[in-house]
Amino acid sequence: MAIDIADVMAECKNHFQDADTPCIEGDFALVDGVLTPNAGLAEGDYIAITGSRLNDGVYLPTVDTDGFHLTDADDEAFTGRVWILHPPRKFIALVAEIAAYVAANAPSAVTSESFGNYSRSMATNSTGAPVSWPVVYADRLRPYRRMFKVVPL
Repeated sequence: MAIDIADVMAECKNHFQDADTPCIEGDFALVDGVLTPNAGLAEGDYIAITGSRLNDGVYLPTVDTDGFHLTDADDEAFTGRVWILHPPRKFIALVAEIAAYVAANAPSAVTSESFGNYSRSMATNSTGAPVSWPVVYADRLRPYRRMFKVVPL
């Protein structure tokens, strides 16, 4: 299972929404990955889409001549919300580190194995289950945690 920024934001219950304009409500269209309208968005802003049938999630739009382009978005017209997000650079770097950790330490039902001179043991919790990324990174995620999430993803 690949981990992305939306997974880590959900774990922290923090999407780093803009304090002045947390979301834009209304009718939106995604055509060839271009989101319209895009009022209030600036280059480098992350966005979260809610209320869409096909594209709910967190995106980092790229700016091109057509406007704000969302990679891997399906064409759709919807009535919903576009949340403007501003995660700090340290959080984005931590997400990349967590994704690399998860890729290198895929969950497995096997916690210990040995063949001749080879032996390997995976870290387990008190119940014997493999340690998950939220546990491994709990201390580093703590400063970003909130009690309640605002963006309903």
